[in-house]
Amino acid sequence: MKKIIITFIIISSTLLINAQTKVNREWIGHSGNPVFNPLLSPFGYQWSKSITAANGDLLTVGHTFVTGQGENILLTRYNRLGVLLWTAQYNTSGAQNDYGTDVYEDASGKIVACGTTDNGGSTNYDAILLQYSSAGVFQSVISYNGPNGKNDIATSVRTETATGNIFLAATRESTVSSYDYFVIKYKPNGTILWSNSYNYANLIDVPTGMQILPGKVVVPGASASAANKWDYTTVVFNPTTGSILSTTRDSLSGYGYDQPLAYKEDAAGNLYMTGRASTNGINYNIRTIKISPTNTIVWSQTYDAYGLEDNGNTIAVDASGNVIVGGFVTKSNNVKDLIILKYSPTGTLLWKQTQTSKDPSADAFVKTIALNSAGDIYFIGGEKGIGANKQAIVGKLKASGSINWERSILGSYNYLPSDIQYNPSGATPGLYTIAIKDSTTKVYETAYYTELDLDTAKATYGASTYKKSELIVRFLSTALQKPVINNTVGTAITEFTDLQTVLTATAYTQVSNAIFPYCRDCKIKAVKIFPDMLTTDTLAHSKLNELISKPDFWTALNLVLPSGFSVKDAYTVFNKIPAVAQYAHPNFLAILHGSNDSLYNKQYSLHTNTVYTNADVNLEEAYKVIPSGGQPGIRCAVIDQNVDWQHKDYGYDGVNTASSKIVGGLWWGPNLPMKSQAHGQCGGDFHGSAVMGIIGATRNNTVGIAGIAGGNDSIGSKGISLYSEGVFLNAGYNIAPMTQLTEVITYAAQSPADVGFVSPINKLYGCNSAHILNCSIGFYAPPLDTGWYATVNQNNTIVSEAVHFVNRLKTTVVASRGNGNAGANYATLSSRVYPANCDDDWVICVSGTGTDGQFIHNSAPFTGVNGEFTGSFGGDIDVAAPATYSLVKTLGPGAFNDLSPSITNNYISFQGTSASAPHVSGAVGLIMSYLYDSTKAYATFPTPEDCEHIIQMSATDTDIPGPTPDSLTGYGRLNIGKAMRMIEKPMRKLRHFNTKAPFSYSVTKTLVSAVDTIRTTEQWKRKNPNGSYTPFPKGKYIVKTYQINSTVFHNILPADTIVDYWERPSSSVTFPAITGTGQNKKLMPREKTKIMGINNSNCALRGYIYQVKDSTGANVGWWPVDTAFINTTTYNYGEWAEYTVLTKNATTNGVKEHSDLDNNISLYPNPANSSVTLEVKTKKVCQLTVDLYDMMGRKLKTLFNGKSDFEKTIITTDVANLPNSLYFYYITVDGVKTLKKFVKQ
Repeated sequence: MKKIIITFIIISSTLLINAQTKVNREWIGHSGNPVFNPLLSPFGYQWSKSITAANGDLLTVGHTFVTGQGENILLTRYNRLGVLLWTAQYNTSGAQNDYGTDVYEDASGKIVACGTTDNGGSTNYDAILLQYSSAGVFQSVISYNGPNGKNDIATSVRTETATGNIFLAATRESTVSSYDYFVIKYKPNGTILWSNSYNYANLIDVPTGMQILPGKVVVPGASASAANKWDYTTVVFNPTTGSILSTTRDSLSGYGYDQPLAYKEDAAGNLYMTGRASTNGINYNIRTIKISPTNTIVWSQTYDAYGLEDNGNTIAVDASGNVIVGGFVTKSNNVKDLIILKYSPTGTLLWKQTQTSKDPSADAFVKTIALNSAGDIYFIGGEKGIGANKQAIVGKLKASGSINWERSILGSYNYLPSDIQYNPSGATPGLYTIAIKDSTTKVYETAYYTELDLDTAKATYGASTYKKSELIVRFLSTALQKPVINNTVGTAITEFTDLQTVLTATAYTQVSNAIFPYCRDCKIKAVKIFPDMLTTDTLAHSKLNELISKPDFWTALNLVLPSGFSVKDAYTVFNKIPAVAQYAHPNFLAILHGSNDSLYNKQYSLHTNTVYTNADVNLEEAYKVIPSGGQPGIRCAVIDQNVDWQHKDYGYDGVNTASSKIVGGLWWGPNLPMKSQAHGQCGGDFHGSAVMGIIGATRNNTVGIAGIAGGNDSIGSKGISLYSEGVFLNAGYNIAPMTQLTEVITYAAQSPADVGFVSPINKLYGCNSAHILNCSIGFYAPPLDTGWYATVNQNNTIVSEAVHFVNRLKTTVVASRGNGNAGANYATLSSRVYPANCDDDWVICVSGTGTDGQFIHNSAPFTGVNGEFTGSFGGDIDVAAPATYSLVKTLGPGAFNDLSPSITNNYISFQGTSASAPHVSGAVGLIMSYLYDSTKAYATFPTPEDCEHIIQMSATDTDIPGPTPDSLTGYGRLNIGKAMRMIEKPMRKLRHFNTKAPFSYSVTKTLVSAVDTIRTTEQWKRKNPNGSYTPFPKGKYIVKTYQINSTVFHNILPADTIVDYWERPSSSVTFPAITGTGQNKKLMPREKTKIMGINNSNCALRGYIYQVKDSTGANVGWWPVDTAFINTTTYNYGEWAEYTVLTKNATTNGVKEHSDLDNNISLYPNPANSSVTLEVKTKKVCQLTVDLYDMMGRKLKTLFNGKSDFEKTIITTDVANLPNSLYFYYITVDGVKTLKKFVKQ
């Protein structure tokens, strides 16, 4: 029982007390050596307390180990700049352990602290009262040893403003009445003015704190009314005489050790308490009460999450009287989630926020909260991260309950949360955090965080919308201070800083001079667009395991402009300083573009039906080729709103996060793992859930809908792996800035192994090595007019660079073309939208179709109506897909507990090219799943060009007939079944070839023009041997042009037929030829190798390289590479061109899955788990061959080769040892061939 009492005292004493936000950790400091004591660290807590001094300094009391002295009381004082102003230690005597429990600053700045000493044992603790000057100079010590020679433990200290007298609250152990409340009033010189105790029933009475209010001393705590029943109890003492004025007890029915773990008072004298309470002594709930200035209970609330243990660890009250409680709740799997509750002044629950640990099998909790003047909530808590170590977390919730940001305090050791204090004063208001680093030498780690809220104000230019006070600038690497980028300046981790701090002195002088005519004494903030990217991050691995150069994205900064300095003026300035900046443009805002499953029959967009007879994507035919419905090795990231990962149609069981087929992802705004948040807590998940559902909702699970690549639950296939990258909020505007979208695009496509992150959260949850990025989003480019933005090429944006980079990584980007509006100007509808209208080789651009399968429209110049809107058109559209409510049914934002398959809740109708794009992403997922052979690793992995061409050549031609793509639907409406049939094994084979081993090839270099004066269409950057980049601005150059011709000897079998072929620019190097004549010669500096001719023996390839001089005649080197790169077959990086060939294989000519022979062949059982029986009926004895192939087209075994039996041949095959997968019987009867499939499960 004694341990319970002391544990309760320790917990109590430690716990008293739509803008995008960037967060800096300004510094960290270390002090002390608090050795852990199991008695003093329940839940990992430590006995310590911090407060913010009147001038904004941080005062902390705790304890530190000193050899020969045991634990000493430790006091520290930091200022907001991270300077440790002083430390003070107190040791009572010898090796006795001394612990600090509370600290207080009086009106004069004097510091008083209290604590306890164990006197070298565990049965005779004495209370200690210490006094220090504001400078940390020791003044006096007062100790209290009660008359019983037992435990006297100080819990709280306060001073009387008028007199400086000191009140000390303690728990005092008696020989008669166990523990009592005990309060002493001292003069500063140590003279006792009075003391008094509270003993309710000669049982346990433990105070948790103290507050001095006019005319009373209020002491809250717990008091036992029976041996097995404790009550929240508040005792009010007369500050002059010490007499008890009143008591208030919160007595619940039943029994249990009710413990108020934290309290707070408001300006009106109300007292608030929270903690844990029970009516059966087993299941504890969060109990919160409000007590009036007259000591009556105004209201009480009990929060019970799942009928298990729930704790309120901390409490705060805002200026409006709202009450905020933090702690944890226990789920049915006995894992704790952190929780924050907000009650109104009258006790009504306004909202709650829960969050799982980064390791979902481990606990999370809130330790302490603090508020700012706006009522926003800061918290520090604990959890177990991914790996073996515990970590502290610090974060912020807006007053509305939405999560604003979170950061982790972690490293190679356990980090335990201690305290948090908000500092509202000074030039840099911020947040102090204290955690305990459990290293070899344990220390208190104090840190200071500052915030920058980016303004949400918008401006428009044509069809585009951008941030009103922000400008994206891509600086030269030589203009930036690399230590600031790499966070190697002191202990700071910066996401934003002053522009002067991040620029070199020379660069800043140039910028200042250029800005001066527009803005004098201009204070510009620079925000890192890629805050976790280091200057040493130069390489990444593609999905083909190629080593790809990573652009120096770290040179891109988002500048926050002061009032009076417009984006237009800043744009003008930074685009005219070529020695400092490569380019600048506004921060544009992206917008959202808008089986046996019980609702499958209503998914008219997917399958043939009698309602809309020519509008679907022919999905059922695809499943005949790939019954598994997708492989989990294929990863698809949806960049959108957050996704309701707890939806039943993702397989979520209501408890275990791993049961959801949403593998992971990141909520980028607050920097949180997607699956740490419950449905409804992610700032909106309607649009994201709808998009993701089309791609990957579980198929054949008897519930709801079927996702295109959603697997096949009936055979245990989960389909492709899904990741939610949440960047949009459904809070009035479904918008996201280009800065954040660019960051997400680049990181989601990369492997964690290829990034040098400062933030492990981004690395673990944001880097998904995605094979597919679905972007049902778009930035509308400004019109090409004579306005201020027309001077920069629209492709020359940070988002285009990001898309180009992920294309080189072999990530397939699928993007929606955009939606129009009835009556809109069709020049507006055809405005370019990014990323959909980036280079055609980099993106699959998707427009929409309506109920008749044609381009979706409801207004002139089109006739008739086939949908709710008229889509955007033009700009290299590749394919179209269903985009109308009538056709598309998908997942809605319904909660987990509401599983009724209605079209208005968990399942909805959906429209827009936001719906079109995921149809294509699902198709890409099936293509990748089918073609990828993990045993052959990278050689067979389908590239973005492969997926795009397969989808294009299989599309159903619509709208403007003809073999070439039109401006409305590109190559036509998506036809997934035809796409899968075109690559079906073993009849078809996709082959990769290139100019490197093992393929032999020849290379020739021919000078085709000794001098040409050209203009580049956009900026281009060349990577130098040292890893740096040299940018070449869009403009005039003098070039010597060389044509590179190569013949690759791929040696396809003569009997095989080439069905189609295409270049793969994502793995090629050379530039295209110059276009135009005379003074209008132009060069697009992008990878554009061409196939000049192909046959079964070889392929002829052509590209161009240029020896370049600038407009003054100065030599600037080779574009894109020098001749050594191209002109040798032994050069390390000699490969310069790659291509794909799709063939029809001669060895399977004549194979038809649906031949007449099928009627005489039966196969059972199917699916099978141990054996399969094949029956072949013939009217005579025939020559029969039966071969077994796997789904990758590999022959496993010849099962029969000889004469058949008369009338019926029976072949039984043992398949028990085969892996679960799809298999083929390849059957030949007297030269007639057919296939039969079965599934091993």
